[in-house]
Amino acid sequence: IEKIHVLEFFEADERNMVEEKFKNALLHGSDEMEGNFKTKDGKLIPYYFTGMYIKYEDEDCILGVGIDISEKIKSQKELFESEQKFRTLVQQASDGIIITDEEGNFMEVNESAATLTGYQKKELNTMNIDDIFYVEGGIKRPLRYNAMANGAVVISEHFIRRKGGKMINVEVSAKQLSDGRFQRILRDITERTQVEDALRASEKKYRLLFNDNPLPMWINSQADNNFIDVNNAALVSYGYSKKEFLKMKLSDLNSSNNILKKQLSTKKKGETVMEGIYEHVKSNGQIMKVDVLTNDIIYEGKPAILSLANDVTGKFEAEERLLKSNNALRDLASHLESIRENERIHMAREIHDELGQQLTGLKMDISWLSRKIKSEDEAINEKMKDAIELIDKTVITVRRIATELRPSILDDLGLIAAMEWQSEEFEKRSEIKSIFKTNVSQIEVSADVATAVFRIFQESLTNVLRHSKATEVISFFRLENYVITLFIEDNGIGFNAHENKNKKTLGLLGMKERIQLISGKYEINGNAGKGTSVIITVPLK
Repeated sequence: IEKIHVLEFFEADERNMVEEKFKNALLHGSDEMEGNFKTKDGKLIPYYFTGMYIKYEDEDCILGVGIDISEKIKSQKELFESEQKFRTLVQQASDGIIITDEEGNFMEVNESAATLTGYQKKELNTMNIDDIFYVEGGIKRPLRYNAMANGAVVISEHFIRRKGGKMINVEVSAKQLSDGRFQRILRDITERTQVEDALRASEKKYRLLFNDNPLPMWINSQADNNFIDVNNAALVSYGYSKKEFLKMKLSDLNSSNNILKKQLSTKKKGETVMEGIYEHVKSNGQIMKVDVLTNDIIYEGKPAILSLANDVTGKFEAEERLLKSNNALRDLASHLESIRENERIHMAREIHDELGQQLTGLKMDISWLSRKIKSEDEAINEKMKDAIELIDKTVITVRRIATELRPSILDDLGLIAAMEWQSEEFEKRSEIKSIFKTNVSQIEVSADVATAVFRIFQESLTNVLRHSKATEVISFFRLENYVITLFIEDNGIGFNAHENKNKKTLGLLGMKERIQLISGKYEINGNAGKGTSVIITVPLK
Protein backbone atom coordinates (compact mmCIF):
# COMPACT_ATOMS: atom_id res chain seq x y z
CA ILE A 1 0.00 0.00 0.00
CA GLU A 2 2.89 2.35 0.80
CA LYS A 3 4.00 1.99 -2.77
CA ILE A 4 0.57 2.90 -4.23
CA HIS A 5 -0.41 6.52 -4.84
CA VAL A 6 -3.70 7.44 -3.26
CA LEU A 7 -5.21 8.39 -6.67
CA GLU A 8 -4.74 4.81 -7.84
CA PHE A 9 -7.50 3.73 -5.44
CA PHE A 10 -10.01 5.54 -7.70
CA GLU A 11 -11.14 5.23 -11.27
CA ALA A 12 -9.60 7.62 -13.78
CA ASP A 13 -12.81 9.67 -14.15
CA GLU A 14 -12.86 10.39 -10.39
CA ARG A 15 -9.16 11.25 -9.88
CA ASN A 16 -9.49 14.96 -10.75
CA MET A 17 -12.29 15.26 -8.16
CA VAL A 18 -10.12 13.50 -5.54
CA GLU A 19 -7.21 15.88 -6.27
CA GLU A 20 -9.50 18.88 -5.85
CA LYS A 21 -10.80 17.53 -2.54
CA PHE A 22 -7.21 17.07 -1.26
CA LYS A 23 -6.29 20.64 -2.20
CA ASN A 24 -9.44 21.98 -0.50
CA ALA A 25 -8.58 20.05 2.67
CA LEU A 26 -5.03 21.43 2.69
CA LEU A 27 -6.23 24.96 2.05
CA HIS A 28 -9.38 25.01 4.19
CA GLY A 29 -8.69 22.39 6.79
CA SER A 30 -11.25 19.73 5.70
CA ASP A 31 -13.49 18.46 2.92
CA GLU A 32 -15.74 15.50 2.11
CA MET A 33 -16.79 13.47 -0.90
CA GLU A 34 -18.50 10.30 -2.17
CA GLY A 35 -16.61 8.07 -4.53
CA ASN A 36 -16.11 4.50 -5.65
CA PHE A 37 -13.12 2.98 -3.81
CA LYS A 38 -11.29 0.35 -5.89
CA THR A 39 -10.01 -2.77 -4.15
CA LYS A 40 -7.05 -4.88 -5.15
CA ASP A 41 -9.23 -7.24 -7.18
CA GLY A 42 -10.82 -4.29 -9.06
CA LYS A 43 -14.13 -4.21 -7.20
CA LEU A 44 -15.65 -0.75 -6.79
CA ILE A 45 -17.25 0.03 -3.41
CA PRO A 46 -19.14 3.29 -2.80
CA TYR A 47 -17.60 5.18 0.14
CA TYR A 48 -18.16 8.42 1.99
CA PHE A 49 -14.81 10.11 2.69
CA THR A 50 -13.89 12.97 5.02
CA GLY A 51 -10.42 14.56 4.78
CA MET A 52 -8.83 16.78 7.45
CA TYR A 53 -5.53 18.71 7.35
CA ILE A 54 -3.02 17.60 10.06
CA LYS A 55 0.69 17.94 10.81
CA TYR A 56 2.22 14.52 10.89
CA GLU A 57 5.95 14.31 11.74
CA ASP A 58 6.27 17.97 10.76
CA GLU A 59 4.75 17.31 7.35
CA ASP A 60 1.50 18.64 5.88
CA CYS A 61 -0.79 15.62 5.66
CA ILE A 62 -4.43 14.67 5.13
CA LEU A 63 -6.13 12.37 7.62
CA GLY A 64 -8.81 10.50 5.69
CA VAL A 65 -11.70 8.49 7.11
CA GLY A 66 -13.89 6.33 4.82
CA ILE A 67 -17.29 4.74 5.49
CA ASP A 68 -18.78 2.01 3.26
CA ILE A 69 -22.17 3.36 2.09
CA SER A 70 -23.13 0.44 -0.19
CA GLU A 71 -26.25 -0.48 1.78
CA LYS A 72 -27.39 3.12 2.05
CA ILE A 73 -27.10 3.66 -1.69
CA LYS A 74 -28.86 0.36 -2.34
CA SER A 75 -31.75 1.37 -0.04
CA GLN A 76 -31.97 4.78 -1.67
CA LYS A 77 -32.04 3.17 -5.11
CA GLU A 78 -34.75 0.70 -4.10
CA LEU A 79 -36.77 3.49 -2.52
CA PHE A 80 -36.42 5.56 -5.66
CA GLU A 81 -37.42 2.64 -7.88
CA SER A 82 -40.36 1.83 -5.60
CA GLU A 83 -41.50 5.46 -5.70
CA GLN A 84 -41.16 5.49 -9.48
CA LYS A 85 -43.23 2.29 -9.77
CA PHE A 86 -45.84 3.73 -7.45
CA ARG A 87 -46.05 6.92 -9.48
CA THR A 88 -46.32 4.89 -12.69
CA LEU A 89 -49.13 2.79 -11.22
CA VAL A 90 -50.90 5.91 -10.00
CA GLN A 91 -50.63 7.57 -13.38
CA GLN A 92 -51.72 4.44 -15.26
CA ALA A 93 -54.55 3.50 -12.88
CA SER A 94 -57.99 3.32 -14.51
CA ASP A 95 -59.53 4.96 -11.44
CA GLY A 96 -59.05 8.64 -10.80
CA ILE A 97 -56.62 9.35 -7.94
CA ILE A 98 -56.56 12.74 -6.23
CA ILE A 99 -54.28 13.85 -3.37
CA THR A 100 -55.18 17.02 -1.51
CA ASP A 101 -53.95 18.93 1.47
CA GLU A 102 -56.00 19.35 4.62
CA GLU A 103 -57.89 22.25 3.04
CA GLY A 104 -58.90 20.18 0.05
CA ASN A 105 -56.59 21.86 -2.45
CA PHE A 106 -55.41 19.56 -5.22
CA MET A 107 -51.76 18.65 -4.88
CA GLU A 108 -51.47 15.70 -7.20
CA VAL A 109 -53.79 14.00 -9.71
CA ASN A 110 -53.37 11.23 -12.25
CA GLU A 111 -54.48 11.15 -15.89
CA SER A 112 -57.62 9.14 -15.09
CA ALA A 113 -58.75 11.83 -12.63
CA ALA A 114 -58.29 14.45 -15.33
CA THR A 115 -60.24 12.32 -17.82
CA LEU A 116 -62.98 11.65 -15.29
CA THR A 117 -63.48 15.32 -14.39
CA GLY A 118 -62.87 16.70 -17.86
CA TYR A 119 -60.24 19.15 -16.59
CA GLN A 120 -56.55 19.16 -17.46
CA LYS A 121 -54.10 18.27 -14.71
CA LYS A 122 -52.73 21.81 -14.54
CA GLU A 123 -56.31 23.11 -14.14
CA LEU A 124 -57.07 20.71 -11.31
CA ASN A 125 -53.88 21.74 -9.49
CA THR A 126 -55.41 25.21 -9.09
CA MET A 127 -58.76 23.93 -7.78
CA ASN A 128 -60.27 22.68 -4.54
CA ILE A 129 -62.10 19.39 -4.16
CA ASP A 130 -65.27 21.23 -3.11
CA ASP A 131 -65.32 22.80 -6.59
CA ILE A 132 -66.41 19.49 -8.15
CA PHE A 133 -68.20 17.53 -5.40
CA TYR A 134 -71.99 17.90 -5.40
CA VAL A 135 -75.00 16.23 -3.93
CA GLU A 136 -78.11 15.41 -5.90
CA GLY A 137 -79.78 18.64 -6.99
CA GLY A 138 -76.54 20.45 -7.78
CA ILE A 139 -75.64 21.56 -4.22
CA LYS A 140 -71.94 21.58 -3.33
CA ARG A 141 -70.90 18.98 -0.80
CA PRO A 142 -68.67 20.37 1.98
CA LEU A 143 -65.42 18.51 2.58
CA ARG A 144 -65.41 16.21 5.58
CA TYR A 145 -62.19 14.85 7.08
CA ASN A 146 -63.05 13.63 10.57
CA ALA A 147 -64.24 10.23 9.25
CA MET A 148 -60.86 9.62 7.58
CA ALA A 149 -58.65 10.05 10.63
CA ASN A 150 -56.03 7.46 11.59
CA GLY A 151 -55.79 6.06 8.06
CA ALA A 152 -59.34 4.63 8.03
CA VAL A 153 -60.82 4.15 4.55
CA VAL A 154 -64.22 5.74 3.98
CA ILE A 155 -66.24 4.64 0.95
CA SER A 156 -69.13 6.81 -0.20
CA GLU A 157 -71.02 7.83 -3.32
CA HIS A 158 -71.10 11.39 -4.65
CA PHE A 159 -71.97 13.40 -7.72
CA ILE A 160 -69.19 15.39 -9.38
CA ARG A 161 -69.69 18.07 -11.96
CA ARG A 162 -67.44 17.58 -14.95
CA LYS A 163 -66.04 20.50 -16.88
CA GLY A 164 -68.95 21.57 -19.06
CA GLY A 165 -71.56 20.93 -16.36
CA LYS A 166 -72.41 17.26 -16.81
CA MET A 167 -73.08 15.44 -13.54
CA ILE A 168 -71.74 11.91 -13.08
CA ASN A 169 -72.06 9.50 -10.18
CA VAL A 170 -68.78 8.34 -8.57
CA GLU A 171 -67.78 5.98 -5.80
CA VAL A 172 -65.08 7.55 -3.59
CA SER A 173 -62.58 5.62 -1.45
CA ALA A 174 -60.89 8.18 0.83
CA LYS A 175 -58.21 7.96 3.51
CA GLN A 176 -55.63 10.14 5.23
CA LEU A 177 -51.99 9.47 4.37
CA SER A 178 -49.19 9.29 6.91
CA ASP A 179 -47.92 12.76 5.91
CA GLY A 180 -51.30 14.33 6.69
CA ARG A 181 -52.50 14.65 3.12
CA PHE A 182 -55.73 13.06 1.89
CA GLN A 183 -56.03 10.57 -0.93
CA ARG A 184 -59.27 9.90 -2.84
CA ILE A 185 -59.80 7.22 -5.46
CA LEU A 186 -62.72 8.04 -7.77
CA ARG A 187 -64.58 5.41 -9.81
CA ASP A 188 -67.29 6.32 -12.33
CA ILE A 189 -70.39 4.31 -11.38
CA THR A 190 -72.85 6.20 -13.60
CA GLU A 191 -73.44 3.17 -15.81
CA ARG A 192 -73.67 0.86 -12.81
CA THR A 193 -76.16 3.22 -11.19
CA GLN A 194 -78.22 3.30 -14.37
CA VAL A 195 -78.20 -0.50 -14.48
CA GLU A 196 -79.22 -0.64 -10.81
CA ASP A 197 -82.00 1.88 -11.45
CA ALA A 198 -83.17 -0.14 -14.47
CA LEU A 199 -83.01 -3.30 -12.36
CA ARG A 200 -85.10 -1.69 -9.63
CA ALA A 201 -87.60 -0.49 -12.25
CA SER A 202 -87.66 -3.96 -13.79
CA GLU A 203 -88.17 -5.54 -10.38
CA LYS A 204 -91.03 -3.11 -9.73
CA LYS A 205 -92.63 -4.07 -13.05
CA TYR A 206 -92.09 -7.74 -12.24
CA ARG A 207 -93.76 -7.24 -8.87
CA LEU A 208 -96.71 -5.59 -10.56
CA LEU A 209 -96.93 -8.35 -13.18
CA PHE A 210 -96.53 -11.02 -10.52
CA ASN A 211 -98.73 -9.72 -7.73
CA ASP A 212 -101.45 -8.19 -9.93
CA ASN A 213 -101.59 -10.99 -12.50
CA PRO A 214 -105.17 -12.34 -12.71
CA LEU A 215 -103.82 -15.90 -13.05
CA PRO A 216 -102.27 -17.78 -10.10
CA MET A 217 -98.47 -17.54 -10.02
CA TRP A 218 -95.87 -18.83 -7.60
CA ILE A 219 -92.14 -19.26 -7.21
CA ASN A 220 -90.70 -22.42 -5.68
CA SER A 221 -87.14 -23.47 -4.96
CA GLN A 222 -85.46 -25.89 -7.35
CA ALA A 223 -83.60 -27.48 -4.45
CA ASP A 224 -86.55 -28.60 -2.31
CA ASN A 225 -89.71 -27.40 -4.14
CA ASN A 226 -90.69 -25.18 -1.19
CA PHE A 227 -92.84 -22.17 -2.06
CA ILE A 228 -90.86 -18.93 -1.96
CA ASP A 229 -93.55 -16.52 -3.07
CA VAL A 230 -97.15 -16.59 -4.35
CA ASN A 231 -99.35 -13.90 -5.87
CA ASN A 232 -102.79 -12.75 -4.80
CA ALA A 233 -104.60 -14.72 -7.52
CA ALA A 234 -103.08 -17.97 -6.19
CA LEU A 235 -104.36 -17.17 -2.70
CA VAL A 236 -107.88 -16.58 -4.04
CA SER A 237 -107.87 -19.56 -6.40
CA TYR A 238 -106.50 -22.16 -3.95
CA GLY A 239 -107.96 -20.74 -0.73
CA TYR A 240 -104.71 -20.91 1.26
CA SER A 241 -103.23 -17.90 3.05
CA LYS A 242 -99.76 -16.71 2.08
CA LYS A 243 -98.42 -17.90 5.42
CA GLU A 244 -99.83 -21.38 4.75
CA PHE A 245 -98.43 -21.40 1.21
CA LEU A 246 -94.90 -20.56 2.38
CA LYS A 247 -94.94 -23.61 4.68
CA MET A 248 -95.88 -25.97 1.80
CA LYS A 249 -94.13 -27.77 -1.02
CA LEU A 250 -95.40 -27.82 -4.58
CA SER A 251 -96.22 -31.52 -4.22
CA ASP A 252 -98.69 -30.65 -1.42
CA LEU A 253 -101.04 -29.26 -4.09
CA ASN A 254 -101.16 -32.50 -6.07
CA SER A 255 -104.19 -34.77 -5.82
CA SER A 256 -103.84 -38.50 -5.17
CA ASN A 257 -104.68 -39.03 -8.84
CA ASN A 258 -102.39 -36.32 -10.16
CA ILE A 259 -102.06 -37.74 -13.67
CA LEU A 260 -99.95 -35.69 -16.02
CA LYS A 261 -102.30 -35.09 -18.92
CA LYS A 262 -99.90 -33.28 -21.19
CA GLN A 263 -96.25 -32.32 -21.04
CA LEU A 264 -94.24 -30.14 -23.40
CA SER A 265 -90.60 -29.20 -22.88
CA THR A 266 -88.53 -26.62 -24.72
CA LYS A 267 -85.16 -25.03 -24.11
CA LYS A 268 -84.49 -21.38 -24.72
CA LYS A 269 -81.08 -19.84 -24.10
CA GLY A 270 -80.25 -22.43 -21.47
CA GLU A 271 -83.61 -22.12 -19.71
CA THR A 272 -86.07 -24.99 -19.53
CA VAL A 273 -89.73 -24.21 -20.17
CA MET A 274 -92.27 -26.89 -19.18
CA GLU A 275 -96.02 -27.10 -19.65
CA GLY A 276 -98.33 -29.68 -18.16
CA ILE A 277 -101.88 -30.25 -16.98
CA TYR A 278 -102.22 -31.44 -13.39
CA GLU A 279 -104.90 -32.11 -10.81
CA HIS A 280 -104.53 -29.80 -7.79
CA VAL A 281 -106.43 -29.76 -4.51
CA LYS A 282 -107.82 -26.54 -3.10
CA SER A 283 -107.84 -25.85 0.65
CA ASN A 284 -111.50 -27.00 0.79
CA GLY A 285 -110.63 -30.33 -0.84
CA GLN A 286 -112.13 -29.44 -4.22
CA ILE A 287 -110.23 -30.86 -7.21
CA MET A 288 -109.36 -28.60 -10.12
CA LYS A 289 -107.38 -29.20 -13.28
CA VAL A 290 -104.73 -26.58 -14.03
CA ASP A 291 -102.58 -25.93 -17.08
CA VAL A 292 -99.20 -25.03 -15.55
CA LEU A 293 -96.43 -23.25 -17.47
CA THR A 294 -93.07 -23.21 -15.68
CA ASN A 295 -89.79 -21.47 -16.40
CA ASP A 296 -86.38 -21.76 -14.72
CA ILE A 297 -85.28 -18.47 -13.14
CA ILE A 298 -82.75 -17.11 -10.66
CA TYR A 299 -84.57 -15.63 -7.66
CA GLU A 300 -82.52 -13.71 -5.11
CA GLY A 301 -79.38 -15.43 -6.37
CA LYS A 302 -80.74 -18.99 -6.13
CA PRO A 303 -82.17 -21.35 -8.80
CA ALA A 304 -85.96 -21.27 -8.71
CA ILE A 305 -89.01 -22.10 -10.83
CA LEU A 306 -91.62 -19.53 -11.82
CA SER A 307 -95.03 -21.10 -12.49
CA LEU A 308 -98.18 -19.71 -14.08
CA ALA A 309 -101.38 -21.71 -13.57
CA ASN A 310 -104.61 -21.54 -15.54
CA ASP A 311 -107.73 -23.28 -14.21
CA VAL A 312 -108.97 -25.46 -17.09
CA THR A 313 -111.49 -27.50 -15.09
CA GLY A 314 -114.39 -26.03 -17.07
CA LYS A 315 -112.60 -26.71 -20.33
CA PHE A 316 -112.04 -30.36 -19.38
CA GLU A 317 -115.64 -30.76 -18.30
CA ALA A 318 -116.80 -29.23 -21.60
CA GLU A 319 -114.47 -31.56 -23.52
CA GLU A 320 -115.78 -34.55 -21.60
CA ARG A 321 -119.37 -33.51 -22.32
CA LEU A 322 -118.49 -32.98 -25.98
CA LEU A 323 -116.78 -36.37 -26.12
CA LYS A 324 -119.81 -38.05 -24.57
CA SER A 325 -122.05 -36.23 -27.02
CA ASN A 326 -119.89 -37.26 -29.98
CA ASN A 327 -119.80 -40.85 -28.75
CA ALA A 328 -123.56 -40.80 -28.35
CA LEU A 329 -124.01 -39.41 -31.87
CA ARG A 330 -121.59 -42.01 -33.22
CA ASP A 331 -123.46 -44.77 -31.40
CA LEU A 332 -126.69 -43.38 -32.85
CA ALA A 333 -125.15 -43.26 -36.33
CA SER A 334 -123.93 -46.83 -35.91
CA HIS A 335 -127.36 -47.90 -34.73
CA LEU A 336 -129.07 -46.13 -37.64
CA GLU A 337 -126.59 -47.67 -40.08
CA SER A 338 -127.33 -51.10 -38.66
CA ILE A 339 -131.05 -50.43 -38.96
CA ARG A 340 -130.59 -49.21 -42.53
CA GLU A 341 -128.56 -52.29 -43.49
CA ASN A 342 -131.11 -54.55 -41.87
CA GLU A 343 -133.87 -52.73 -43.73
CA ARG A 344 -131.95 -53.13 -46.97
CA ILE A 345 -131.52 -56.85 -46.31
CA HIS A 346 -135.20 -57.16 -45.49
CA MET A 347 -136.29 -55.12 -48.54
CA ALA A 348 -133.90 -56.98 -50.83
CA ARG A 349 -135.28 -60.31 -49.67
CA GLU A 350 -138.88 -59.11 -49.91
CA ILE A 351 -138.33 -57.74 -53.41
CA HIS A 352 -136.37 -60.79 -54.52
CA ASP A 353 -138.60 -63.40 -52.93
CA GLU A 354 -142.09 -61.92 -52.87
CA LEU A 355 -142.08 -59.65 -55.92
CA GLY A 356 -139.88 -62.05 -57.86
CA GLN A 357 -142.19 -64.97 -57.17
CA GLN A 358 -145.26 -62.91 -58.05
CA LEU A 359 -143.72 -61.80 -61.34
CA THR A 360 -142.73 -65.37 -62.09
CA GLY A 361 -146.30 -66.50 -61.36
CA LEU A 362 -147.70 -63.71 -63.53
CA LYS A 363 -145.43 -64.75 -66.38
CA MET A 364 -146.56 -68.35 -66.05
CA ASP A 365 -150.25 -67.28 -66.09
CA ILE A 366 -149.83 -65.10 -69.17
CA SER A 367 -147.88 -67.89 -70.92
CA TRP A 368 -150.73 -70.31 -70.07
CA LEU A 369 -153.30 -67.84 -71.43
CA SER A 370 -151.35 -67.33 -74.64
CA ARG A 371 -151.34 -71.10 -75.23
CA LYS A 372 -155.04 -71.52 -74.41
CA ILE A 373 -156.31 -68.53 -76.35
CA LYS A 374 -155.87 -69.28 -79.98
CA SER A 375 -156.70 -65.94 -81.53
CA GLU A 376 -156.71 -65.17 -85.18
CA ASP A 377 -155.88 -61.58 -84.26
CA GLU A 378 -152.13 -61.06 -84.59
CA ALA A 379 -152.31 -57.91 -82.46
CA ILE A 380 -153.52 -59.94 -79.48
CA ASN A 381 -150.80 -62.52 -79.96
CA GLU A 382 -148.19 -59.75 -80.24
CA LYS A 383 -149.49 -58.08 -77.07
CA MET A 384 -149.24 -61.41 -75.20
CA LYS A 385 -145.64 -61.77 -76.37
CA ASP A 386 -144.80 -58.16 -75.32
CA ALA A 387 -146.33 -58.73 -71.89
CA ILE A 388 -144.14 -61.80 -71.32
CA GLU A 389 -141.03 -59.88 -72.40
CA LEU A 390 -141.97 -56.95 -70.12
CA ILE A 391 -142.34 -59.35 -67.21
CA ASP A 392 -138.86 -60.79 -67.97
CA LYS A 393 -137.38 -57.30 -67.98
CA THR A 394 -139.17 -56.47 -64.73
CA VAL A 395 -137.75 -59.61 -63.13
CA ILE A 396 -134.25 -58.53 -64.16
CA THR A 397 -134.86 -55.03 -62.74
CA VAL A 398 -136.19 -56.49 -59.49
CA ARG A 399 -133.11 -58.69 -59.15
CA ARG A 400 -130.83 -55.70 -59.86
CA ILE A 401 -132.57 -53.51 -57.27
CA ALA A 402 -132.44 -56.31 -54.71
CA THR A 403 -128.74 -56.84 -55.40
CA GLU A 404 -127.95 -53.13 -55.10
CA LEU A 405 -129.84 -52.94 -51.84
CA ARG A 406 -127.84 -55.83 -50.40
CA PRO A 407 -125.80 -58.12 -52.63
CA SER A 408 -126.46 -61.64 -51.44
CA ILE A 409 -122.95 -62.59 -52.49
CA LEU A 410 -121.60 -60.53 -49.54
CA ASP A 411 -123.51 -62.72 -47.09
CA ASP A 412 -123.10 -65.97 -49.02
CA LEU A 413 -119.51 -65.89 -50.33
CA GLY A 414 -117.84 -63.15 -48.25
CA LEU A 415 -116.15 -59.78 -48.64
CA ILE A 416 -113.48 -60.64 -51.25
CA ALA A 417 -115.98 -62.29 -53.65
CA ALA A 418 -118.42 -59.38 -53.20
CA MET A 419 -115.72 -56.80 -54.03
CA GLU A 420 -114.61 -58.77 -57.11
CA TRP A 421 -118.25 -58.94 -58.26
CA GLN A 422 -118.72 -55.21 -57.58
CA SER A 423 -115.61 -54.35 -59.61
CA GLU A 424 -116.91 -56.40 -62.57
CA GLU A 425 -120.40 -54.90 -62.31
CA PHE A 426 -118.91 -51.39 -62.19
CA GLU A 427 -116.94 -52.00 -65.40
CA LYS A 428 -120.08 -53.33 -67.14
CA ARG A 429 -122.24 -50.37 -66.16
CA SER A 430 -119.68 -47.54 -66.52
CA GLU A 431 -117.43 -48.77 -69.34
CA ILE A 432 -114.47 -47.74 -67.12
CA LYS A 433 -111.84 -50.44 -66.92
CA SER A 434 -111.83 -51.75 -63.35
CA ILE A 435 -109.00 -53.92 -62.00
CA PHE A 436 -109.29 -55.58 -58.58
CA LYS A 437 -106.29 -57.28 -56.94
CA THR A 438 -105.91 -58.98 -53.59
CA ASN A 439 -103.29 -60.95 -51.69
CA VAL A 440 -105.92 -63.17 -50.03
CA SER A 441 -108.73 -65.25 -51.54
CA GLN A 442 -110.92 -65.26 -48.43
CA ILE A 443 -111.06 -63.34 -45.17
CA GLU A 444 -113.03 -63.91 -41.98
CA VAL A 445 -114.29 -60.59 -40.61
CA SER A 446 -117.33 -59.45 -38.67
CA ALA A 447 -120.50 -58.44 -40.52
CA ASP A 448 -119.97 -54.79 -39.48
CA VAL A 449 -116.43 -54.69 -40.92
CA ALA A 450 -117.44 -56.50 -44.12
CA THR A 451 -120.41 -54.18 -44.68
CA ALA A 452 -118.43 -50.98 -43.95
CA VAL A 453 -115.50 -51.91 -46.24
CA PHE A 454 -117.84 -53.01 -49.02
CA ARG A 455 -119.98 -49.84 -48.80
CA ILE A 456 -116.85 -47.62 -48.83
CA PHE A 457 -115.65 -49.53 -51.90
CA GLN A 458 -119.05 -49.00 -53.57
CA GLU A 459 -119.07 -45.26 -52.72
CA SER A 460 -115.50 -44.80 -53.99
CA LEU A 461 -116.36 -46.42 -57.34
CA THR A 462 -119.50 -44.29 -57.56
CA ASN A 463 -117.36 -41.15 -57.03
CA VAL A 464 -115.01 -42.29 -59.80
CA LEU A 465 -117.99 -42.63 -62.14
CA ARG A 466 -119.52 -39.25 -61.19
CA HIS A 467 -116.52 -36.96 -60.87
CA SER A 468 -113.22 -38.36 -62.10
CA LYS A 469 -113.65 -38.65 -65.92
CA ALA A 470 -111.26 -41.58 -65.57
CA THR A 471 -110.74 -44.41 -68.03
CA GLU A 472 -109.30 -46.85 -65.50
CA VAL A 473 -109.51 -47.57 -61.79
CA ILE A 474 -107.27 -49.99 -59.88
CA SER A 475 -108.21 -51.42 -56.49
CA PHE A 476 -105.93 -53.45 -54.26
CA PHE A 477 -107.07 -55.27 -51.12
CA ARG A 478 -104.27 -56.39 -48.78
CA LEU A 479 -104.22 -58.19 -45.44
CA GLU A 480 -100.98 -58.00 -43.44
CA ASN A 481 -100.35 -58.37 -39.69
CA TYR A 482 -104.09 -58.34 -38.95
CA VAL A 483 -104.56 -55.00 -40.74
CA ILE A 484 -106.76 -54.56 -43.81
CA THR A 485 -105.59 -51.99 -46.36
CA LEU A 486 -107.77 -51.01 -49.31
CA PHE A 487 -106.15 -48.84 -51.97
CA ILE A 488 -108.27 -47.36 -54.79
CA GLU A 489 -106.68 -45.16 -57.50
CA ASP A 490 -108.03 -43.72 -60.77
CA ASN A 491 -106.35 -41.91 -63.66
CA GLY A 492 -108.92 -39.12 -63.81
CA ILE A 493 -108.77 -35.34 -63.52
CA GLY A 494 -108.16 -35.39 -59.76
CA PHE A 495 -109.03 -32.43 -57.54
CA ASN A 496 -107.47 -29.59 -55.57
CA ALA A 497 -107.40 -30.70 -51.92
CA HIS A 498 -107.12 -27.10 -50.66
CA GLU A 499 -110.14 -25.88 -52.66
CA ASN A 500 -112.26 -28.85 -51.62
CA LYS A 501 -111.27 -28.69 -47.95
CA ASN A 502 -114.26 -26.63 -46.81
CA LYS A 503 -116.86 -28.14 -49.14
CA LYS A 504 -119.64 -30.17 -47.56
CA THR A 505 -119.10 -33.49 -49.33
CA LEU A 506 -121.64 -35.78 -47.69
CA GLY A 507 -120.34 -38.84 -49.52
CA LEU A 508 -116.83 -38.41 -48.13
CA LEU A 509 -118.22 -37.59 -44.71
CA GLY A 510 -120.30 -40.78 -44.79
CA MET A 511 -117.23 -42.85 -45.67
CA LYS A 512 -115.23 -41.26 -42.82
CA GLU A 513 -118.04 -42.01 -40.37
CA ARG A 514 -118.28 -45.60 -41.56
CA ILE A 515 -114.56 -46.18 -41.17
CA GLN A 516 -114.50 -44.58 -37.69
CA LEU A 517 -117.27 -46.92 -36.55
CA ILE A 518 -114.93 -49.86 -37.13
CA SER A 519 -111.86 -48.04 -35.66
CA GLY A 520 -110.25 -47.57 -39.06
CA LYS A 521 -108.58 -44.67 -40.87
CA TYR A 522 -109.58 -42.98 -44.09
CA GLU A 523 -107.36 -40.90 -46.40
CA ILE A 524 -108.06 -39.29 -49.77
CA ASN A 525 -105.41 -37.62 -51.92
CA GLY A 526 -105.84 -35.81 -55.20
CA ASN A 527 -103.78 -33.64 -57.50
CA ALA A 528 -105.35 -31.72 -60.34
CA GLY A 529 -104.76 -33.65 -63.57
CA LYS A 530 -103.08 -36.58 -61.82
CA GLY A 531 -105.97 -38.64 -60.54
CA THR A 532 -107.29 -39.46 -57.09
CA SER A 533 -106.41 -42.14 -54.54
CA VAL A 534 -108.34 -43.43 -51.55
CA ILE A 535 -106.66 -45.41 -48.76
CA ILE A 536 -108.45 -47.05 -45.86
CA THR A 537 -106.88 -49.14 -43.11
CA VAL A 538 -108.79 -51.30 -40.62
CA PRO A 539 -107.14 -53.12 -37.69
CA LEU A 540 -108.69 -56.52 -36.99
CA LYS A 541 -107.27 -56.77 -33.45
